[in-house]
Amino acid sequence: MTRNGYPHRVLDVDADAEAGEFLDCFEIGKAHMPVVIDVRHQVLYNPSNAALADALGLTETIDPQRVHDVIVVGAGPGGLLPPSMPHPRAWTRW
Repeated sequence: MTRNGYPHRVLDVDADAEAGEFLDCFEIGKAHMPVVIDVRHQVLYNPSNAALADALGLTETIDPQRVHDVIVVGAGPGGLLPPSMPHPRAWTRW
């Protein structure tokens, strides 16, 4: 969630007594950890990444009827270079 810039708060039930009290409001015990509680108070027990993304509205559906010119998957932390950029070895001449 941090990587996607989604605002969240992590509660540690072992270190914070208030965290345990908060979970008591939802009748959640330590045996049910980990849990995610969203803004609609929906409780997700040990959700997968996909289930969490769906619940938070982060999942995009691709319309199979629409034509896409380019789809980029996994650009990575370095981002993308535009196609007009010279090869990186050419930069050493500058």
